[in-house]
Amino acid sequence: MTTALAALSRRCAPAMRRTIRASTSNGTTATAGGANGRTNAYSAALLCGVRDRPFVSCATTGLTPLHARWFSSVKSKWGVVNGDIKARVVQLVDDDGKITPNVPVNQALVEAKKRGVDLVQVSSNGDQVVCRMFDAKKRLFSMKKAAKPQKPKQDKEVVFGVKIEGHDIKVKVEQVKKFLSKGHKVKVTVKFAQQYHLKNKSLQQIKLIEESIGADVGVADQAPREQFGGVYTYFAPAAPTK
Repeated sequence: MTTALAALSRRCAPAMRRTIRASTSNGTTATAGGANGRTNAYSAALLCGVRDRPFVSCATTGLTPLHARWFSSVKSKWGVVNGDIKARVVQLVDDDGKITPNVPVNQALVEAKKRGVDLVQVSSNGDQVVCRMFDAKKRLFSMKKAAKPQKPKQDKEVVFGVKIEGHDIKVKVEQVKKFLSKGHKVKVTVKFAQQYHLKNKSLQQIKLIEESIGADVGVADQAPREQFGGVYTYFAPAAPTK
């Protein structure tokens, strides 16, 4: 464990030197192989672990430690966000594209916190660091959702019996209208099975169903056709009115 801590302390030389100077000023000599040396290495390693990530100073922003942790905790695909921004002064771009130059980063962070959004570094060219304010996680989610390929609408089918009437036909018509309102194309089939003499009645049912649906909801895109003991047609969603 001592070896691991010593290795960590070597990566944190500045912090370790401060710790050693503090112990020396109290009359203690730091020896690399002695107990005091191990104590100093341990203290420096702990200090390095605590300071492993950049954070916003509460003293400079006037915020509570809880707020400071909020700035450092945001992780997103945007890269440098909130407390990880190292520039002291940034060029701030608002939602309308207006640029406010030379804004102290602490001031920008406080304003972002007030709005409940993130301060995001969008570009950097030397000393010119450009930032915007927005909800980084929410915008990333929206971009992923927009980039996700949309599944094509699947055709639906509603089957009517040739002898259906009254309440039952209204229920099935409402089902057709529901599918149409969601953008689905609907195949409406009226079955007469072995009763071929009822074919004309099936055609009449198709006509009645079309009238019940209404041209403002869906329109038949082909004449009724016969298939497997029944007749069918397709209804497509009506074009939106301008």
